[in-house]
Amino acid sequence: MQTLGALAETIEQAPSSTIEPVVGADTAGRQALEVLRKLRGAEFERLRPGVTLGQGGMGIVKLAEQVALGRDVAVKSLRPEFTTDAAILSLLREAWVTGSLEHPNIVPIHDVSLDALGRPEVVLKRIEGEHWGDLMHDAALVKERHGADNLLEWNLRIFRQVTRAVHFAHSRGIIHRDLKPENVMIGSFGEVYLVDWGIAVSVKDDPSGRIRLAKDATEMAGTPCYMAPEMLGGVESQLSTLTDVYLLGGILFEISEGRPPHSGSHLAEIVSSILTTPPETQHASEELSQILSRAMHAKPSARYESAEQLGLALDDYLRHRGSRCLEARAEESLRELRLLIEAQGAECREEERLYALYAECRFGFREALAAWPENAGAQEGSREATELMIELELSHGDGEAAERLLVDLSAPSPNLLERIARTRQEAAAKRARFAALDADLDMSTGQRTRALLAAALGVIWTVMPLVKDLFPPVTVYGWVGIGSSIGLLSLVLGFGYWARDSLSRTLPNRRIFAALIFTFVANMVLGAGCYMLDVPPLVYHTLLLFSWAAVASVLAITVDIHLWPAAAGFLLGFLLAAHNPAHVHWYMSVSNLVLTLNAVYVWRPAEGYFPKRTR
Repeated sequence: MQTLGALAETIEQAPSSTIEPVVGADTAGRQALEVLRKLRGAEFERLRPGVTLGQGGMGIVKLAEQVALGRDVAVKSLRPEFTTDAAILSLLREAWVTGSLEHPNIVPIHDVSLDALGRPEVVLKRIEGEHWGDLMHDAALVKERHGADNLLEWNLRIFRQVTRAVHFAHSRGIIHRDLKPENVMIGSFGEVYLVDWGIAVSVKDDPSGRIRLAKDATEMAGTPCYMAPEMLGGVESQLSTLTDVYLLGGILFEISEGRPPHSGSHLAEIVSSILTTPPETQHASEELSQILSRAMHAKPSARYESAEQLGLALDDYLRHRGSRCLEARAEESLRELRLLIEAQGAECREEERLYALYAECRFGFREALAAWPENAGAQEGSREATELMIELELSHGDGEAAERLLVDLSAPSPNLLERIARTRQEAAAKRARFAALDADLDMSTGQRTRALLAAALGVIWTVMPLVKDLFPPVTVYGWVGIGSSIGLLSLVLGFGYWARDSLSRTLPNRRIFAALIFTFVANMVLGAGCYMLDVPPLVYHTLLLFSWAAVASVLAITVDIHLWPAAAGFLLGFLLAAHNPAHVHWYMSVSNLVLTLNAVYVWRPAEGYFPKRTR
């Protein structure tokens, strides 16, 4: 049995090298050797050797052509200086172990034979690729060879395939004992193969005696810079499938930290590092650190129950990592959204940008939660973004928009719900007031009635000035003037009573009707004043044109701007009458005709005065 003292120099000088136990051939092993030696003397050359692909401590791997199938294979054999039965049996045991493990991530064994000198040869699938260790920390090379932009994620996905191969071996009772990046081959097309099963042992009894049992492996074996504490050896073997879980944790540690988990300038430091596991991490995230801490726990019972459980934890980490990347991008949009609202407040002038940022936040956080529903950061970010927008809508008084946003809040606070309800009520009351105001200002209401009134009064007003020419001017101040004003006022009041529903329904109708009443009353007051001042009747009639122009102007300004032609007609009539009072009645008649035509046209019904009847 090898002693720790005898291995000290090797461990100190090359802690990354594998320590291979030297185990003698037992009875079952010798019997297997005798069966193999009987294959000597084949009738034809089965393998045609080629160049050397690589070599290790005792073995050498060459390229060869498998003549029968006409394909290239890898042939592993012993170096010439290693011809003992123990060395031969070690090579054969590796072939037996590997051959019993048919898995996509384990190199297939094609054959075991003897060369011309009777030395064993193991024929394997040729792997065109590189050791994982040569790629693990070279982002540029990984991108060039395998097109991966994210080195960490690429390594973790390679690692996941290794865990599957290890879990499969464990299901067959095999422990690898030498898991490290150098024992993983990456093919040219991304194939992943776990190789070098030379020191593998079995946790299950092997009746054939071909595979060494873990309970008999009490010596120190493996690669020191990855070793689990129980691999240091002892009186009784403590090896189990959990030993490989530790070694997988060591590979994961190197992926994260860029170095193997154990190192030292001399044996004592390396052993101390192994015994004080797990090593501290500096670059790993909190979740990955927890995975490493459990996988590399000093006590096997505290580790993951299996390689697959470790792999599943890594699957969760990868999913969480992707979710966190989505969360980080959404957080950038949220930060910009927050700054925009803080800078501009409720009077935000960049509404399109604001809602675009919210859409980005909402989508990003939703995608993050779809990948990992328990992502607390994404949950909080989504809640904050939604509440920011709700507060903004509330500041705008838009309770309905704020309520629509509640669908993105899982548990809105009662205070927020109360504020939204209150804002909605206030907005509804405001809309009701605006609706009532719109209805009160609707010019289409009573349109036909106004047109009818304008037509009736317009005919009378157009004819009456011409009739006044039949009376002596002095009598206009008498019963004729007053009687005509009272008669027209009575006619307007009667018409107003008849059409009271439509004329009283809207503000424009009420103002127009009031203006008519005011006009007739003002006519009588102006007439009385002019009579007392002994103002000539023609001057009185000229002043009437100005008063009518004033009333028409006020109606055009406050009620319907389309009445401006009538106001302009009265003003023009006033100026003409002032210049030539003798024709004032004609000017009054023409001005009234302009008013009549203007009002009848402006207030014409939408369907026309004579709508077509439908059959």
